[in-house]
Amino acid sequence: MDDSSKYDWPGWELKKNKYGDEFDLNARKRMVKNSELLLPLIKKYKSKLGKNILEIGPFFNPLITPTRFPNKNVYYLENDKSVCNFSETEYGKKINVIRKNINKLAESYFEKQNLSFNSVIISQTINYVDYKKLIKILKNSLDKDSLIFINNTANYGVPKLFSEKRPKNNIELINFLEENSFNIVELKKLTFIHKNKKYERLLIVAKKE
Repeated sequence: MDDSSKYDWPGWELKKNKYGDEFDLNARKRMVKNSELLLPLIKKYKSKLGKNILEIGPFFNPLITPTRFPNKNVYYLENDKSVCNFSETEYGKKINVIRKNINKLAESYFEKQNLSFNSVIISQTINYVDYKKLIKILKNSLDKDSLIFINNTANYGVPKLFSEKRPKNNIELINFLEENSFNIVELKKLTFIHKNKKYERLLIVAKKE
């Protein structure tokens, strides 16, 4: 059965794909499957997620949905117009979409908006943003003992969209988290081969000190 329609996203149609095999049907299937590798850890700490959950860069496959996590205040931080429209159509008033470019947020943005979160999910997004700025923003918007969940593989994804300010390796990301008041609670490393190159995926649960 052809399931390509599941990955033919508005604004990111398969026929208009500008990134070749880095974002074709097979790449999109891998992206969704790999993003969901973080779900078991999120579910493991379900009782500690708190009421307000922020997912950063959910794209068309958010991990935090009203169905999976009912009775939560769900927020998506996303700057892609098509993704924002899709999310609001799909989930309606059950979620809150923050239409902002992550890289352009001031470190005090959430504080000025009177927003704070009990947990944050960042799956396969860090390669595309200024990660140091993002972590500092989260440091200011998370209460003590709040959890942050990260799924990231350094330098893996769609290179044409990578940020120059991404972490260039795993140690860099881990060290910066620890330097900014995040204590690593759980860390998993998954090794895989793509195009004859070896990569290491990090699945991180960290607690705000």
